[in-house]
Amino acid sequence: MRVALPMLGAVMAGLAVGCAGGGPGVPADLADGGVVDAVRTDGALVYDCLGVEGTAEQFEAGPDLASVRDHPAHDVVLDAVHPTGWSVLEVGPARVAAVRALTTRERVESWPRSHAQLVVEPIDGAEPAAALDWKVVSHTTCNPRVQLRPDLWLASVAIDPAAEPDATSEELRLLVRDNNCGDGEPPDGRIEVLEQVVTDDEVRLLVATRHPPRTLGDCLQAPDTTLTLPLPEPLGDRRVVDAALLPHEDVPVGLP
Repeated sequence: MRVALPMLGAVMAGLAVGCAGGGPGVPADLADGGVVDAVRTDGALVYDCLGVEGTAEQFEAGPDLASVRDHPAHDVVLDAVHPTGWSVLEVGPARVAAVRALTTRERVESWPRSHAQLVVEPIDGAEPAAALDWKVVSHTTCNPRVQLRPDLWLASVAIDPAAEPDATSEELRLLVRDNNCGDGEPPDGRIEVLEQVVTDDEVRLLVATRHPPRTLGDCLQAPDTTLTLPLPEPLGDRRVVDAALLPHEDVPVGLP
């Protein structure tokens, strides 16, 4: 079973649901009924790994490096990395990009990194059809992050420790933290539940806060806000996961 309730939480909580139209930086044809929240491909969320973009399925099971066997960049790619475990997300006349899930999540300056990425492009001014005219322009690690509409900011989400759910629970009570620079006011009325998908194994959530254009000022931490989301059926043994990053992480109990 898969039940998609992309805006149910916002509607039930009496919260606004997104701005009409494509908005700056978001293609209009990605709109669903005139509302764009996150960048999507065929309805699936798009994640960014330092300039390399794809859906969760493409990150996890895209074509392997054998798919670039006849590409002029092939030798440069194989000189740079071992071919096992890579998913190719882009193949074109001016760029080849691939990603690979790390065996264990790394931390670089406290930031988690779950994937490696590789980008190969033609040498400046060179003829891209020639195998010797390609170079590695990026080979690093990242944590793929969902791409949102420009006025949305990913929120931190946790289970309210005062209302931990059990198998019979028909709703989730969450704590939502606004991570954008604001004026210290709680995000009531600006929370958007961009995705609430229930499968046989998990409840997948994506929660953001909306911020209209504003001038720079004091950056004050807003208090956490409680948000209650109804479920279409009892929770059972499903995990509750946050879809903001890849791989998806369990929603914790309480915010630090």
